[in-house]
Amino acid sequence: MNTSGKSGMLLNSALWGLKYNKNMQTEDPTKKPLILMVSQENTNQETFERIWSHFIGEEVAIATFSPKKAVYELNKAGFVSDNFKNVYKPNRSIDTSDLDAYIDELATEGYEVKMLIHDYIKRIKSIEHFNDNKYQEYGKL
Repeated sequence: MNTSGKSGMLLNSALWGLKYNKNMQTEDPTKKPLILMVSQENTNQETFERIWSHFIGEEVAIATFSPKKAVYELNKAGFVSDNFKNVYKPNRSIDTSDLDAYIDELATEGYEVKMLIHDYIKRIKSIEHFNDNKYQEYGKL
């Protein structure tokens, strides 16, 4: 997997979180632990292809597998798909309150978010309007 860029580093952090925390515990024992990655740059398909490359390698073409079989192969290779969720949202389509809402929604579905990664800060809307003054807007995030 390409780790030279910001998105690759962030995805690696999520994958390392899964790999090195296999016995993640939740505060609520009725919930499953989850690492949530919200990307406003890479689509779900792009992220899935990077995960595939990380666990399976680029020499095995993902296109030769059905989605269900690809997930099976990833799980067999060590990726714990039950503990990872990727959400793609277009540029400037969400704000920080949406991140809270995702976490709350996942809680109602039986998950407890243990790690949240957002890619990337310049693409999230501020909850306040600053007439395109980025300095003020980012200062309020």
